[in-house]
Order: sequence, then structure tokens, then C-alpha cells
Amino acid sequence: MENDKYVVMKAEEFEQWQTKSNFWWGHVTRPRLPGDVDEPPGLPEVLDDAIVIRKQDVFASSALFAYAHNIQTALEILEGGSIGKDSMDHLEELRDFFFEQATEAQELKGVKVPD
Repeated sequence: MENDKYVVMKAEEFEQWQTKSNFWWGHVTRPRLPGDVDEPPGLPEVLDDAIVIRKQDVFASSALFAYAHNIQTALEILEGGSIGKDSMDHLEELRDFFFEQATEAQELKGVKVPD
């Protein structure tokens, strides 16, 4: 199955690209300023190892609950081990984020099969 419907980029890199693009396009409608470039900035790197799960999809809530559960299992295994408090706190934030996303997807009662 091809994964070509959605493109995933890091938000910070995309925002920087937007700012540079707006600056570049600005010099088309105004006199050139020092520092203007002749070429528009290249797009940020597309993350080939990222996927999109839409909350409207019928399988979204169960997939996201499973992800949150796996993080919880890791937390239980790592508890009291050599992993630091900051790492544990980060994992707890991730678990809570995915649990919240799963809950939202469940409330949508999605019926759309992923395309």
C-alpha cells in the first residue's frame, strides 16, 4: 500500500519554511532589499517514517488506546529502574497525550475506513 496521501513534516521546520517563503515572495512585489535571495527556499524534509492516523477512522481509537497502553506497560516495567525521572515524566506525558487522542477518537464514533 502506498503512503502518499499525507505528507508529514516537523512543525518547526515547516513554520521556518513559511517565514522564509513569505519573505522571498515579498521581494517579488517590492523593490529588492539586501539579503533577498533569487531562489525560493526548499521544502522541509518529509518524514518517511511517520504515518497519519485520523481520528475519524473506525480503527483510530483502538490503535491509539493500544499505543497509550504500550507506553503504560513500559512505564511499569521501568519503574524503579535506571531510567531517570525526566525520562519517566516524558513517557507519562506521551501516554497521556495518546490516551487523550484515543478518547477524542472514540467520542467521534468514527465509521470511515482509512483510505
